[in-house]
Amino acid sequence: MKPIYILFSLLMISKSLFSQSDANSNKDSLNKVYSNENWTASNYADLVDKLNFRFKFRNKEDDSRTIMANFFQMDNASIWKLNKEGLTKCSIHHESLYKLWEKTYNHITKEFWDKNCKGLIVLMILDGIIQQE
Repeated sequence: MKPIYILFSLLMISKSLFSQSDANSNKDSLNKVYSNENWTASNYADLVDKLNFRFKFRNKEDDSRTIMANFFQMDNASIWKLNKEGLTKCSIHHESLYKLWEKTYNHITKEFWDKNCKGLIVLMILDGIIQQE
């Protein structure tokens, strides 16, 4: 009976260690995909410019230049809050929000999404398609 108990215990321990290793490697791979760095108003403005982004729900009349100017008018606390919100949603809802972007806005590659997820989610929050927490 003891050999079975010991074997079972070793199996459970190795499974637990393996699961933690998988979780850590998954987290590491996500960190390599998109940056944890804090974006500045300039980073967001560059993204808007690159996409020639326009809102679909709020302030539809705003062109990309107006949207870019709005980022430069934000204070550091507001930018920090957007960074945190974008990173959180990007970490938790990465794939589902990519699908939502594709249904709502101009097509982007998955690689572009992976690299700019946080910024793109911030644009979605500001447009009102997803809620800020």
